[in-house]
Amino acid sequence: MGRVGGSDRAPVHRYRFPVQETSLRGGEALRSPGGDPLGSLVSLDPRGFSVDIRKRGNTADVHHEGVFAHDLVRTDVLKRALVRIGEHVADNGIAGDGPYRAARDLLLREPPRLNGNPIRRPGETTLEDAMRSASGGDFGVMPIQGPPGTDKTYTGARMICKLAANGARVGITANSHK
Repeated sequence: MGRVGGSDRAPVHRYRFPVQETSLRGGEALRSPGGDPLGSLVSLDPRGFSVDIRKRGNTADVHHEGVFAHDLVRTDVLKRALVRIGEHVADNGIAGDGPYRAARDLLLREPPRLNGNPIRRPGETTLEDAMRSASGGDFGVMPIQGPPGTDKTYTGARMICKLAANGARVGITANSHK
């Protein structure tokens, strides 16, 4: 929409955005679609569908169609989380219900809990299988793997939307190809 403040070195640009849910409130560090730092969120108007972004010096003239906020989890936070899981396992054993079940299922290589239903049914596409699985209850961990171009991201995204719509908590992890 245009520049609304800041300086020549760190301008604040206002952008319009389509109707969407967001957890952003202001002050978050924003990144470009490729992951490079872009600037920071100054303000967000959810009723007027506009956002003000303070750019960095090297991004003052960059105008992406989309941005995202992402903070890396510090290693000390990860370490404390792993210790909590280890303490729970030491006190209660690794199997069974209770806290950290997804992490324990992953460590035990447990298959998804599908109430006795197979992961794949004859005649169903991979996407149909995945959506049926995501429609069930708490199925644990669902690893998805395959070579590039096999719709892993497409399928996973639709599963995540289905699970979230059903009130499930979803965690995502992936190895980098870098």
